[in-house]
Amino acid sequence: MAIQIASEKRTTLEDIARAVGVSRASVGKVLGSNKSNIRVSVEKAKVIRQKAMELHYSPNINARALAGQTTQVIGVLMDSKAPGVFLQRAAAIERVAYRHGYRTMIGEAHDDVENFYNTYQHMCQHGVDGILFVSHDYPWKNQQIDQFFAKTGPMVFLGGPERRGHSQVILEVDSGIKQAVDHLRQRGRRNIMLLSNTDSKYWSVKTREKGFTDAFPEAEQGTIELFKQSDNIEEMRANVRQLIHDVLIPGGIDGILTPNDLVALLLEGELLSAGLTIPGDIALVGFDNEPFSACAQIPITTIDQNNGSIAEYAIRMLLDIIQDQNSCHVARKISVQPELVIRKTS
Repeated sequence: MAIQIASEKRTTLEDIARAVGVSRASVGKVLGSNKSNIRVSVEKAKVIRQKAMELHYSPNINARALAGQTTQVIGVLMDSKAPGVFLQRAAAIERVAYRHGYRTMIGEAHDDVENFYNTYQHMCQHGVDGILFVSHDYPWKNQQIDQFFAKTGPMVFLGGPERRGHSQVILEVDSGIKQAVDHLRQRGRRNIMLLSNTDSKYWSVKTREKGFTDAFPEAEQGTIELFKQSDNIEEMRANVRQLIHDVLIPGGIDGILTPNDLVALLLEGELLSAGLTIPGDIALVGFDNEPFSACAQIPITTIDQNNGSIAEYAIRMLLDIIQDQNSCHVARKISVQPELVIRKTS
């Protein structure tokens, strides 16, 4: 037996115009269906958007795309196995996009360049006005990615590696690491370690290692230690215990930079269980400023990647490209510095 769902009459721009007492063109200007020179006051635009919500207005995206109009939708392409900070970044992008009258559509891919490009094409087929690439580092096939995106529509890349000919928000990860090392050295730490996946060729890993190495004067140097992360918490906890007993204690490490706040949290618990004090014996610095880092037994000093600024710059860049795509557009680069959030573990 087939189930029939009753359909309601679709709200139109005319319906909203009648309800607010303005012209259809004014409503279209506010809700993004035309690019006319009509001026609508901020107050009136607010009333129009509110009425559109009350009447459950939903624009016909496919019709707009077919008509060559803006759809007011931005694609966000990211890694399906991205850490929590990437989800926070996507949320920040959505908030900024909404303030500019746009919505977001998220697409995901992982470890497959063909899938990455196909996901991009799928988004374009759904009529997005432009795309932000939150993840785009494939060390073994970065040249192929450059070939795929040599001639494409409006887009902005976030983070590294650098994509020539494209606008990009550069994340100065190395700057955040340098801030952390300087902070630990100022607190009297002289045997500092960076936990890293030294077998990795990813841009983010290599940039962190470079920032760590460059942070020390020529007469000093820190230690970069391979640390295996895992999706299994108990397995990673066991790795932390081994690190403490086989490396940190024998090596006299008094300051440590972790790959993320989760590793810092596990280290905090296991160091305390081993009878060590924080920051007395070992100072800890996490990465990403996850919400739980401030709620730990000992609140964790961490590096905040500044997602709000990243999202703001990325959206502004992309909207500029969308507006200028029919003319000569020069790729722009802007850098965002992380911020060291100092708490009790250092």
